[in-house]
Amino acid sequence: MKTLKTLLLSATLGLALAFSSCVPFFNSNKYLERDGDYNGIVVFCYDDHRLTSKEIEKNKNELINTHYDSNNLPIFSQQEWWSKKAEEYGAKFNLSLDFYPNEIKLTKEFILDGGINLYNFPSYLRKTYPEINNYEFLAIIYEKHGFSGGKSLSSTKSFYIYSSFIVSEKIEQPFIGDNFAHEFAHLGGATDKYNPDDSTNNPDKFDLMRNGSFNQETIGMRNGALTEQVKISEQTARELGWIE
Repeated sequence: MKTLKTLLLSATLGLALAFSSCVPFFNSNKYLERDGDYNGIVVFCYDDHRLTSKEIEKNKNELINTHYDSNNLPIFSQQEWWSKKAEEYGAKFNLSLDFYPNEIKLTKEFILDGGINLYNFPSYLRKTYPEINNYEFLAIIYEKHGFSGGKSLSSTKSFYIYSSFIVSEKIEQPFIGDNFAHEFAHLGGATDKYNPDDSTNNPDKFDLMRNGSFNQETIGMRNGALTEQVKISEQTARELGWIE
């Protein structure tokens, strides 16, 4: 495993309406390799709002089990989706997830601009709950209604996403799969590709790293789910090290 170095990370939090977005990520190093087995632990955290046990189980099920929607179209688990996309480029990428058994309360010192302080909170978790150190990376699901987004920082081998079921009074955001995969991809070196007018950084509109824009274009079609439609473009595959 490569030695981690500090990354420059934008502190601006992207708010979303009917789509998942994340803080712009500027990559200079990564810790994921082209081929490998990666076992992560998912921790549910909360401050002023706690998900119901039913909502938490729905999140867990979405991340680890492939299932089918009302049209019999697959909504992939993280493991199956990443394996399928890597195989398209001849890579072998195996992802597995475990869940910390208890929710963890966020105290004020770890909340930064409405999000989580990724420089300090992962270190606190690893020190306080040493069993977390047995895993390759840490994924934090922050239970906060009204937002959809996240942030990733490779130097802490961690990222967080919001688990938000209602983005507005009219639009429901029931899935977290593509948001989770998007932030995880940052740990592999993938960069954001939100700007459709940037000719140097403008892959297929269904690329995972462009999900801040294509969810607007396909509103109601995916709604945050990790479906077959979500792609890893050649540009993103190159950043992940899957192709030269």
